[in-house]
Amino acid sequence: MEFVIGKRKVKLSKERVVEVLKGLEPEPLRGRARYYVELNGKKYPVKQVMAAVTGLSKESFATDQAVKLLRALGFEVKTITFAWTSMMEKKI
Repeated sequence: MEFVIGKRKVKLSKERVVEVLKGLEPEPLRGRARYYVELNGKKYPVKQVMAAVTGLSKESFATDQAVKLLRALGFEVKTITFAWTSMMEKKI
């Protein structure tokens, strides 16, 4: 499928995203990173995912663009809860 993200046209598939994520360690979900996709028990922030598959910097597109694109590809985008975030921040 073709999408526009960060003013750039990209061709992506769910299979391509899954392949990229297999070799990527997820960044911590804290601060502003509230939305994620889960693959093989790992939670990947949506902006990390889009940056990895498009080569764009995370600053060049909005979170809602990443969420919409991942949903269009068939991913379930989840939101961390405040309680979960607080627990994780206390462990760090």
